[in-house]
Amino acid sequence: MSKVLAILGELSNRDIDWMIANGSKKKITTNTILIHEGQPIDALDIVLDGTMKVYVAGVGNQEIGIITSGEILGEMSFVDGRLPFATLKAIENTLILSISKQKLNEKLEQYVLFYLRFYRLDYAVL
Repeated sequence: MSKVLAILGELSNRDIDWMIANGSKKKITTNTILIHEGQPIDALDIVLDGTMKVYVAGVGNQEIGIITSGEILGEMSFVDGRLPFATLKAIENTLILSISKQKLNEKLEQYVLFYLRFYRLDYAVL
């Protein structure tokens, strides 16, 4: 969880309050795929608790990474508009905070300071 706190340090308290108020907590059960490689996503997700496996079809669906508490999922779709390059599957029950792409885009368009802080956050994650 300390990773998410460091990353979200780029945002103001108001930004974080907005994300909490406009996001929803979702329980992802073991073996559920949250993000499918090459398919559009409709939300930015933050892993609050749990673990997910990352794998890519181009390498025989072998595991290429592990996602744990504090990781942000789907941020690249907001940065460069590309489809996800990997599939993410829960390897244990996982709790995420999910913020819809539509709500996030509306906030980014309406509030320049949030936009600047958010994109600074994305580049800090990269």
